[in-house]
Amino acid sequence: MLSGIGFDNLPAVDMHIHTVHCGHCTAEMTVPNIIRRAEQLGLKQIAITDHVWNDQQLAMLDVIEQEFGALEPQITVRLGAEVDVDPRHADGRLIEQVRPCFRPLIIATHAYPQTTLMWYDDGQVSRRTKRLLLKKWFRWITAAVRRENVDVLAHPGVLLSREGPELRFEAEILDRFTDLFGVMRAQGVAFEINEQVKYKLLSQEQQDTYHNLPALAAELGVKFSVGSDSHELAQIGQLDWASEIARRAGLQAADFRLYSGPGLVKRPAKS
Repeated sequence: MLSGIGFDNLPAVDMHIHTVHCGHCTAEMTVPNIIRRAEQLGLKQIAITDHVWNDQQLAMLDVIEQEFGALEPQITVRLGAEVDVDPRHADGRLIEQVRPCFRPLIIATHAYPQTTLMWYDDGQVSRRTKRLLLKKWFRWITAAVRRENVDVLAHPGVLLSREGPELRFEAEILDRFTDLFGVMRAQGVAFEINEQVKYKLLSQEQQDTYHNLPALAAELGVKFSVGSDSHELAQIGQLDWASEIARRAGLQAADFRLYSGPGLVKRPAKS
């Protein structure tokens, strides 16, 4: 349940919101509408973080930046980006083509390593091939996390979950994340508690054990971000599942690290 302007174990923020410019949001997801909705909900801060799938989409960020310049919000609004680790390469080089003013910079993997197959195309990949590709994923994402200006790793574990509905976030699966979480801690990269993960996991068993992943990250000293990953207005600030995962992982609001460095940001005018 919501407690005042937020959940009692989460900061009153939503740090992962997409816009109509990404091409698969509802038409209502304009920048002004997003901010108006966040203000109505009583959120203290949001981040607009649209997709950058490839270098051709870098120009989209410039368009959003122009809209951003005219804003006079009543809450803090940051303009960041969700950048995919380029599936053509294994070193995350697309990340460094994004101007450093777009922060927080969230990195994500929606495709299998060095393929054009998206996470929802898993039916086209054999179980054996999938396992081999997902082993590559850890090398791939670890290299990306080491890149400069990376702030957040989006929805950890979603691609790995495609290995099969019987996969549970326990034992050997958790062991695979230990080295990655160590690098994230050293680099100051936050683990994102993402509301949409609930709908991407393959089974109830995965949902029931997912909290073990952020619990391990916390144990290893990783901080957290939180976002709805909204693609429509009704999703903004809806973090029920994220709050439950955080509770089951033993997290409190103090475990969340909100990006506070330089970048494109609008704050309420002082009265």
